[in-house]
Amino acid sequence: MTRALGFEGVSVAGTTEEMPGNAPEGQFFFDATTGQWMVWDDSADGSAEEPGGWRLSAGIVCEELTFEETAGAGTYTGSVPLPAGATIHDILVNGVALWNASGAVTLKVGDAADDDGFFTGVNLKATDLLAGESLSFALAGGKAGAYIANSQVTPRYSPAARTINAIVTAAGTAGTAGRTRVTKQMGGGAEGASANAQAAPGGAQASSPVSPPQGQPGGGQYMQQPLPRYQATESDDLELVDRYEKMADQFAELGERYSKLNDVNADIMKKYGEVRSAVVELEKRECDKDRELQIKDLYQKYPHFVEVDSELDRCLYSRGSELTQSQFSSHLESVERYAQKSSPVTRMIPNGSSEKPDAGQDAAEVSAMVVDRYTQYERQGVYKTYDELEAEVRKELSGSPS
Repeated sequence: MTRALGFEGVSVAGTTEEMPGNAPEGQFFFDATTGQWMVWDDSADGSAEEPGGWRLSAGIVCEELTFEETAGAGTYTGSVPLPAGATIHDILVNGVALWNASGAVTLKVGDAADDDGFFTGVNLKATDLLAGESLSFALAGGKAGAYIANSQVTPRYSPAARTINAIVTAAGTAGTAGRTRVTKQMGGGAEGASANAQAAPGGAQASSPVSPPQGQPGGGQYMQQPLPRYQATESDDLELVDRYEKMADQFAELGERYSKLNDVNADIMKKYGEVRSAVVELEKRECDKDRELQIKDLYQKYPHFVEVDSELDRCLYSRGSELTQSQFSSHLESVERYAQKSSPVTRMIPNGSSEKPDAGQDAAEVSAMVVDRYTQYERQGVYKTYDELEAEVRKELSGSPS
Protein backbone atom coordinates (compact mmCIF):
# COMPACT_ATOMS: atom_id res chain seq x y z
CA MET A 1 0.00 0.00 0.00
CA THR A 2 1.41 3.40 -1.00
CA ARG A 3 1.47 6.43 1.27
CA ALA A 4 1.63 10.11 0.53
CA LEU A 5 5.03 11.78 0.91
CA GLY A 6 4.87 14.03 3.99
CA PHE A 7 6.73 17.05 5.34
CA GLU A 8 6.17 18.28 8.89
CA GLY A 9 2.90 16.35 9.05
CA VAL A 10 1.58 17.65 5.71
CA SER A 11 1.63 15.59 2.52
CA VAL A 12 3.56 17.09 -0.39
CA ALA A 13 2.82 14.32 -2.89
CA GLY A 14 0.21 11.61 -3.31
CA THR A 15 -2.99 10.68 -5.11
CA THR A 16 -6.04 12.91 -5.36
CA GLU A 17 -7.66 10.97 -2.50
CA GLU A 18 -4.59 11.59 -0.33
CA MET A 19 -4.68 15.40 -0.63
CA PRO A 20 -4.81 16.74 2.96
CA GLY A 21 -7.77 18.84 4.04
CA ASN A 22 -5.54 21.54 5.50
CA ALA A 23 -1.99 22.78 5.01
CA PRO A 24 0.27 25.79 5.74
CA GLU A 25 -0.16 28.83 3.49
CA GLY A 26 1.78 28.36 0.27
CA GLN A 27 2.31 24.60 0.73
CA PHE A 28 2.74 22.73 -2.59
CA PHE A 29 1.13 19.35 -3.31
CA PHE A 30 1.79 17.18 -6.37
CA ASP A 31 -1.29 15.18 -7.37
CA ALA A 32 0.13 11.93 -8.75
CA THR A 33 -3.27 10.87 -10.07
CA THR A 34 -3.53 13.74 -12.55
CA GLY A 35 0.12 14.85 -12.64
CA GLN A 36 -0.64 18.38 -11.35
CA TRP A 37 0.92 20.80 -8.87
CA MET A 38 -1.39 22.61 -6.42
CA VAL A 39 -0.75 25.28 -3.79
CA TRP A 40 -2.70 25.84 -0.54
CA ASP A 41 -4.53 29.18 -0.16
CA ASP A 42 -5.75 29.99 3.37
CA SER A 43 -8.89 31.80 2.13
CA ALA A 44 -11.13 30.77 -0.72
CA ASP A 45 -12.58 34.22 -1.29
CA GLY A 46 -9.96 36.44 0.30
CA SER A 47 -11.57 36.50 3.76
CA ALA A 48 -10.46 34.66 6.87
CA GLU A 49 -14.01 33.42 7.47
CA GLU A 50 -13.99 31.24 4.37
CA PRO A 51 -12.06 27.96 4.62
CA GLY A 52 -8.86 27.59 2.61
CA GLY A 53 -8.33 25.21 -0.28
CA TRP A 54 -5.98 23.88 -2.97
CA ARG A 55 -5.48 26.09 -6.04
CA LEU A 56 -3.42 25.97 -9.17
CA SER A 57 0.11 27.28 -8.66
CA ALA A 58 0.90 30.39 -10.68
CA GLY A 59 3.28 30.52 -13.64
CA ILE A 60 3.50 29.36 -17.26
CA VAL A 61 2.76 25.67 -17.62
CA CYS A 62 3.84 23.61 -20.63
CA GLU A 63 2.44 20.24 -21.58
CA GLU A 64 3.62 18.33 -24.63
CA LEU A 65 2.26 15.56 -26.86
CA THR A 66 4.59 13.57 -29.10
CA PHE A 67 3.14 11.75 -32.12
CA GLU A 68 5.39 9.02 -33.54
CA GLU A 69 4.53 7.21 -36.77
CA THR A 70 4.60 3.50 -36.02
CA ALA A 71 1.32 1.90 -37.08
CA GLY A 72 0.64 3.42 -40.46
CA ALA A 73 -2.94 4.05 -41.52
CA GLY A 74 -5.32 5.12 -38.76
CA THR A 75 -6.01 7.98 -36.37
CA TYR A 76 -3.58 9.05 -33.67
CA THR A 77 -5.20 11.10 -30.90
CA GLY A 78 -3.78 12.95 -27.92
CA SER A 79 -5.27 15.33 -25.41
CA VAL A 80 -4.25 17.63 -22.56
CA PRO A 81 -6.65 19.07 -19.94
CA LEU A 82 -7.25 22.78 -19.60
CA PRO A 83 -8.47 23.59 -16.06
CA ALA A 84 -11.12 26.11 -15.23
CA GLY A 85 -9.72 29.60 -14.82
CA ALA A 86 -6.71 28.90 -17.09
CA THR A 87 -5.58 31.07 -20.00
CA ILE A 88 -4.02 29.60 -23.16
CA HIS A 89 -0.86 31.53 -24.05
CA ASP A 90 -0.02 29.52 -27.16
CA ILE A 91 -0.10 26.13 -28.85
CA LEU A 92 3.06 25.15 -30.73
CA VAL A 93 3.14 22.47 -33.43
CA ASN A 94 6.75 21.33 -34.03
CA GLY A 95 7.89 19.25 -36.98
CA VAL A 96 10.59 16.77 -35.90
CA ALA A 97 10.60 14.44 -38.93
CA LEU A 98 8.37 14.17 -42.01
CA TRP A 99 5.83 11.33 -42.05
CA ASN A 100 6.23 8.77 -44.85
CA ALA A 101 2.98 6.77 -45.00
CA SER A 102 1.93 6.10 -48.59
CA GLY A 103 -1.26 8.16 -48.24
CA ALA A 104 -2.05 11.61 -46.87
CA VAL A 105 -1.14 12.50 -43.27
CA THR A 106 -2.81 15.56 -41.70
CA LEU A 107 -2.98 17.15 -38.26
CA LYS A 108 -5.70 19.21 -36.58
CA VAL A 109 -5.87 20.77 -33.11
CA GLY A 110 -9.04 21.90 -31.36
CA ASP A 111 -11.41 21.03 -28.53
CA ALA A 112 -14.75 19.27 -28.07
CA ALA A 113 -16.67 22.17 -29.61
CA ASP A 114 -14.45 22.49 -32.71
CA ASP A 115 -11.90 19.72 -33.32
CA ASP A 116 -9.84 21.92 -35.70
CA GLY A 117 -10.49 25.25 -34.02
CA PHE A 118 -6.80 26.08 -33.50
CA PHE A 119 -5.09 24.40 -36.48
CA THR A 120 -6.62 22.60 -39.44
CA GLY A 121 -5.39 20.41 -42.30
CA VAL A 122 -1.66 20.58 -41.49
CA ASN A 123 0.11 18.36 -44.04
CA LEU A 124 2.78 16.43 -42.12
CA LYS A 125 4.33 15.01 -45.32
CA ALA A 126 5.10 18.24 -47.20
CA THR A 127 5.83 21.95 -46.95
CA ASP A 128 3.17 22.77 -44.32
CA LEU A 129 5.55 21.65 -41.57
CA LEU A 130 9.07 20.52 -42.46
CA ALA A 131 11.52 19.09 -39.93
CA GLY A 132 12.69 21.85 -37.60
CA GLU A 133 9.74 24.15 -38.39
CA SER A 134 6.87 25.08 -36.07
CA LEU A 135 3.42 26.67 -36.13
CA SER A 136 1.95 28.94 -33.44
CA PHE A 137 -0.96 31.35 -32.88
CA ALA A 138 1.10 34.20 -34.33
CA LEU A 139 2.58 32.19 -37.23
CA ALA A 140 -0.01 29.64 -38.28
CA GLY A 141 1.39 29.12 -41.77
CA GLY A 142 -2.01 29.42 -43.39
CA LYS A 143 -3.35 26.56 -41.30
CA ALA A 144 -5.18 28.59 -38.64
CA GLY A 145 -8.50 27.25 -37.38
CA ALA A 146 -11.58 29.32 -36.58
CA TYR A 147 -10.35 30.16 -33.06
CA ILE A 148 -7.24 32.02 -34.28
CA ALA A 149 -8.15 32.94 -37.86
CA ASN A 150 -9.53 36.36 -36.84
CA SER A 151 -7.64 39.25 -35.29
CA GLN A 152 -8.54 37.95 -31.82
CA VAL A 153 -7.83 34.52 -30.33
CA THR A 154 -11.13 33.04 -29.21
CA PRO A 155 -11.55 31.49 -26.73
CA ARG A 156 -8.22 32.07 -24.97
CA TYR A 157 -9.61 32.17 -21.40
CA SER A 158 -11.43 29.10 -20.04
CA PRO A 159 -13.99 29.83 -17.32
CA ALA A 160 -14.76 26.10 -17.21
CA ALA A 161 -12.51 23.08 -17.60
CA ARG A 162 -12.10 21.70 -21.12
CA THR A 163 -9.73 19.51 -23.11
CA ILE A 164 -7.38 20.42 -25.97
CA ASN A 165 -7.27 17.63 -28.57
CA ALA A 166 -4.68 16.94 -31.27
CA ILE A 167 -5.54 14.42 -34.00
CA VAL A 168 -3.28 12.96 -36.72
CA THR A 169 -4.99 11.06 -39.54
CA ALA A 170 -2.75 8.80 -41.68
CA ALA A 171 -3.79 6.90 -44.82
CA GLY A 172 -2.14 4.23 -46.94
CA THR A 173 0.45 1.64 -45.97
CA ALA A 174 2.51 1.84 -42.81
CA GLY A 175 5.20 4.47 -42.35
CA THR A 176 7.87 4.63 -39.68
CA ALA A 177 9.68 7.96 -39.96
CA GLY A 178 7.20 10.65 -38.89
CA ARG A 179 7.39 12.53 -35.62
CA THR A 180 5.47 15.64 -34.53
CA ARG A 181 5.15 17.45 -31.20
CA VAL A 182 2.26 19.61 -29.96
CA THR A 183 3.02 21.85 -26.95
CA LYS A 184 0.36 23.70 -24.96
CA GLN A 185 1.39 26.78 -22.95
CA MET A 186 -1.03 28.08 -20.33
CA GLY A 187 -1.22 30.17 -17.18
CA GLY A 188 -3.17 29.00 -14.13
CA GLY A 189 -4.00 30.13 -10.58
CA ALA A 190 -7.24 31.96 -11.26
CA GLU A 191 -10.04 32.14 -8.72
CA GLY A 192 -12.27 29.09 -8.66
CA ALA A 193 -9.71 26.73 -10.22
CA SER A 194 -10.73 23.15 -9.60
CA ALA A 195 -8.62 20.58 -7.79
CA ASN A 196 -8.57 18.44 -10.94
CA ALA A 197 -6.79 21.08 -13.06
CA GLN A 198 -3.59 20.09 -14.86
CA ALA A 199 -0.76 22.44 -13.99
CA ALA A 200 2.82 22.65 -12.69
CA PRO A 201 4.81 25.45 -11.05
CA GLY A 202 7.72 27.27 -12.59
CA GLY A 203 7.11 26.14 -16.16
CA ALA A 204 7.64 22.44 -15.43
CA GLN A 205 6.64 20.13 -18.27
CA ALA A 206 4.22 17.24 -17.98
CA SER A 207 3.57 14.58 -20.57
CA SER A 208 0.16 13.35 -21.68
CA PRO A 209 -0.45 10.08 -23.52
CA VAL A 210 -1.27 9.80 -27.20
CA SER A 211 -3.82 7.13 -28.02
CA PRO A 212 -2.99 4.58 -30.75
CA PRO A 213 -4.55 4.66 -34.23
CA GLN A 214 -8.14 3.45 -34.17
CA GLY A 215 -8.71 -0.03 -35.59
CA GLN A 216 -5.00 -0.89 -35.70
CA PRO A 217 -3.85 -4.10 -33.98
CA GLY A 218 -1.39 -3.28 -31.26
CA GLY A 219 -2.03 0.43 -31.67
CA GLY A 220 0.34 3.29 -32.33
CA GLN A 221 3.11 4.15 -29.95
CA TYR A 222 3.97 7.44 -28.35
CA MET A 223 7.03 8.77 -26.55
CA GLN A 224 6.23 10.14 -23.14
CA GLN A 225 8.30 13.20 -22.22
CA PRO A 226 10.05 12.98 -18.82
CA LEU A 227 9.51 15.56 -16.12
CA PRO A 228 12.49 17.86 -15.68
CA ARG A 229 14.47 17.66 -12.47
CA TYR A 230 12.54 19.46 -9.76
CA GLN A 231 14.18 22.56 -8.34
CA ALA A 232 13.84 22.72 -4.56
CA THR A 233 12.31 25.79 -2.92
CA GLU A 234 12.45 27.04 0.64
CA SER A 235 9.18 25.33 1.49
CA ASP A 236 10.43 21.90 0.38
CA ASP A 237 11.92 19.20 2.58
CA LEU A 238 15.59 19.88 1.79
CA GLU A 239 16.73 16.85 3.78
CA LEU A 240 14.52 14.65 1.61
CA VAL A 241 15.88 16.26 -1.55
CA ASP A 242 19.44 15.66 -0.32
CA ARG A 243 18.67 12.02 0.41
CA TYR A 244 17.26 11.62 -3.10
CA GLU A 245 20.45 13.10 -4.58
CA LYS A 246 22.58 10.65 -2.59
CA MET A 247 20.42 7.72 -3.67
CA ALA A 248 20.77 8.77 -7.31
CA ASP A 249 24.57 8.93 -6.92
CA GLN A 250 24.63 5.51 -5.24
CA PHE A 251 22.50 4.05 -8.02
CA ALA A 252 24.87 5.43 -10.66
CA GLU A 253 27.85 4.01 -8.74
CA LEU A 254 26.13 0.63 -8.48
CA GLY A 255 25.56 0.60 -12.24
CA GLU A 256 29.24 1.36 -12.84
CA ARG A 257 30.35 -1.40 -10.48
CA TYR A 258 28.01 -3.87 -12.15
CA SER A 259 29.46 -2.96 -15.55
CA LYS A 260 33.00 -3.53 -14.25
CA LEU A 261 31.96 -6.86 -12.74
CA ASN A 262 30.61 -7.98 -16.10
CA ASP A 263 33.92 -7.06 -17.75
CA VAL A 264 35.90 -9.00 -15.14
CA ASN A 265 33.61 -12.01 -15.51
CA ALA A 266 34.05 -12.00 -19.30
CA ASP A 267 37.84 -11.89 -18.85
CA ILE A 268 37.74 -14.80 -16.39
CA MET A 269 35.64 -16.89 -18.78
CA LYS A 270 38.10 -16.19 -21.59
CA LYS A 271 41.09 -17.25 -19.48
CA TYR A 272 39.23 -20.35 -18.29
CA GLY A 273 38.61 -21.31 -21.91
CA GLU A 274 42.31 -20.97 -22.73
CA VAL A 275 43.34 -23.07 -19.71
CA ARG A 276 40.74 -25.71 -20.50
CA SER A 277 42.00 -25.96 -24.09
CA ALA A 278 45.57 -26.44 -22.86
CA VAL A 279 44.48 -29.18 -20.43
CA VAL A 280 42.58 -31.01 -23.17
CA GLU A 281 45.65 -30.86 -25.42
CA LEU A 282 47.85 -32.38 -22.70
CA GLU A 283 45.29 -35.13 -22.11
CA LYS A 284 45.29 -35.95 -25.84
CA ARG A 285 49.09 -36.20 -25.91
CA GLU A 286 49.15 -38.63 -22.98
CA CYS A 287 46.37 -40.64 -24.59
CA ASP A 288 48.33 -40.82 -27.89
CA LYS A 289 51.39 -42.20 -26.10
CA ASP A 290 49.35 -44.96 -24.52
CA ARG A 291 47.57 -45.82 -27.79
CA GLU A 292 50.84 -45.96 -29.73
CA LEU A 293 52.29 -48.44 -27.21
CA GLN A 294 49.22 -50.67 -27.46
CA ILE A 295 49.35 -50.66 -31.28
CA LYS A 296 53.07 -51.56 -31.33
CA ASP A 297 52.52 -54.34 -28.77
CA LEU A 298 49.81 -55.76 -31.02
CA TYR A 299 52.18 -55.58 -33.97
CA GLN A 300 54.76 -57.64 -32.07
CA LYS A 301 52.15 -60.36 -31.63
CA TYR A 302 50.80 -60.25 -35.19
CA PRO A 303 53.36 -58.68 -37.53
CA HIS A 304 51.78 -60.44 -40.53
CA PHE A 305 48.47 -58.63 -39.97
CA VAL A 306 48.98 -55.28 -38.18
CA GLU A 307 50.08 -52.26 -40.25
CA VAL A 308 51.50 -49.85 -37.69
CA ASP A 309 51.36 -46.59 -39.69
CA SER A 310 47.80 -47.21 -40.82
CA GLU A 311 46.66 -47.89 -37.25
CA LEU A 312 48.46 -44.82 -35.90
CA ASP A 313 46.71 -42.63 -38.50
CA ARG A 314 43.39 -44.10 -37.50
CA CYS A 315 43.79 -43.93 -33.72
CA LEU A 316 46.04 -40.99 -32.70
CA TYR A 317 44.60 -37.52 -31.96
CA SER A 318 47.81 -35.94 -33.26
CA ARG A 319 47.06 -37.47 -36.67
CA GLY A 320 43.47 -36.22 -36.81
CA SER A 321 41.69 -39.11 -35.12
CA GLU A 322 38.45 -38.44 -33.25
CA LEU A 323 38.05 -41.89 -31.69
CA THR A 324 36.99 -41.88 -28.06
CA GLN A 325 38.77 -44.18 -25.63
CA SER A 326 35.92 -46.69 -25.70
CA GLN A 327 35.89 -46.64 -29.53
CA PHE A 328 39.67 -47.17 -29.62
CA SER A 329 39.47 -50.12 -27.22
CA SER A 330 36.71 -51.70 -29.32
CA HIS A 331 38.73 -51.18 -32.51
CA LEU A 332 41.86 -52.74 -31.01
CA GLU A 333 39.89 -55.77 -29.87
CA SER A 334 38.50 -56.23 -33.39
CA VAL A 335 41.97 -56.01 -34.96
CA GLU A 336 43.35 -58.60 -32.55
CA ARG A 337 40.40 -60.92 -33.13
CA TYR A 338 40.87 -60.87 -36.91
CA ALA A 339 44.64 -61.24 -36.53
CA GLN A 340 44.13 -64.38 -34.45
CA LYS A 341 41.86 -65.88 -37.10
CA SER A 342 44.38 -65.18 -39.87
CA SER A 343 47.35 -66.51 -37.83
CA PRO A 344 48.64 -69.93 -39.06
CA VAL A 345 48.17 -72.86 -36.73
CA THR A 346 51.65 -74.16 -37.42
CA ARG A 347 55.08 -72.60 -37.43
CA MET A 348 55.42 -69.54 -39.72
CA ILE A 349 58.47 -68.32 -41.64
CA PRO A 350 60.71 -66.16 -39.40
CA ASN A 351 62.38 -62.90 -40.50
CA GLY A 352 65.59 -64.63 -41.51
CA SER A 353 66.98 -67.93 -42.69
CA SER A 354 65.29 -71.15 -41.69
CA GLU A 355 67.29 -73.38 -39.43
CA LYS A 356 65.26 -76.49 -40.31
CA PRO A 357 67.68 -79.21 -41.45
CA ASP A 358 67.43 -80.61 -44.98
CA ALA A 359 68.60 -84.13 -45.82
CA GLY A 360 68.34 -84.11 -49.66
CA GLN A 361 69.25 -80.57 -50.82
CA ASP A 362 71.45 -77.80 -49.59
CA ALA A 363 69.65 -76.49 -46.48
CA ALA A 364 70.59 -72.82 -46.96
CA GLU A 365 69.38 -72.78 -50.58
CA VAL A 366 66.06 -74.42 -49.76
CA SER A 367 65.51 -72.15 -46.77
CA ALA A 368 66.15 -69.00 -48.85
CA MET A 369 63.74 -70.16 -51.55
CA VAL A 370 61.07 -70.94 -48.94
CA VAL A 371 61.41 -67.40 -47.49
CA ASP A 372 61.12 -65.84 -50.95
CA ARG A 373 58.10 -68.00 -51.77
CA TYR A 374 56.45 -67.05 -48.46
CA THR A 375 56.99 -63.34 -49.20
CA GLN A 376 55.37 -63.66 -52.62
CA TYR A 377 52.32 -65.42 -51.19
CA GLU A 378 52.04 -62.90 -48.36
CA ARG A 379 51.80 -60.01 -50.84
CA GLN A 380 48.92 -61.84 -52.49
CA GLY A 381 47.21 -62.33 -49.14
CA VAL A 382 47.91 -66.09 -49.08
CA TYR A 383 49.43 -67.74 -46.02
CA LYS A 384 50.98 -71.26 -46.11
CA THR A 385 52.89 -73.34 -43.63
CA TYR A 386 56.61 -74.01 -43.84
CA ASP A 387 55.99 -77.61 -44.77
CA GLU A 388 53.69 -76.66 -47.68
CA LEU A 389 56.21 -74.13 -49.04
CA GLU A 390 59.11 -76.56 -48.64
CA ALA A 391 57.23 -79.21 -50.55
CA GLU A 392 56.60 -76.78 -53.42
CA VAL A 393 60.29 -75.76 -53.54
CA ARG A 394 61.57 -79.33 -53.50
CA LYS A 395 59.13 -80.31 -56.22
CA GLU A 396 60.41 -77.46 -58.41
CA LEU A 397 64.03 -78.36 -57.67
CA SER A 398 63.43 -82.02 -58.46
CA GLY A 399 61.78 -81.10 -61.78
CA SER A 400 58.53 -82.89 -60.93
CA PRO A 401 55.42 -81.53 -62.72
CA SER A 402 53.11 -79.30 -60.62
